[in-house]
Amino acid sequence: MTQAATTQQLGVSCIAYLHDRFRQAAQIPPLADLLRARAATLSLGHPGHHGSLIDEEPVDRVVLVTPSACRGCGTGLEADVDEAFAAWRAVSGAV
Repeated sequence: MTQAATTQQLGVSCIAYLHDRFRQAAQIPPLADLLRARAATLSLGHPGHHGSLIDEEPVDRVVLVTPSACRGCGTGLEADVDEAFAAWRAVSGAV
């Protein structure tokens, strides 16, 4: 997007913005600041899911599920289950 198009979308005169920059008057905020302010007013993305987690006590086992092939290309995936489980235990802090 050009500077002219950006200033127009932000409701700022491109000529006034350029004069402000050349004169170093700083009466008009930098375009980056105007863009951040505009983005803050928009609803971007999806709302987060804030479900509750279950307590660790009722968990009696962990089932490691690994795909046998890539969904995209169909290439077989050889999973080292012991290595994957060891990595999970290291990350989760499980014994």
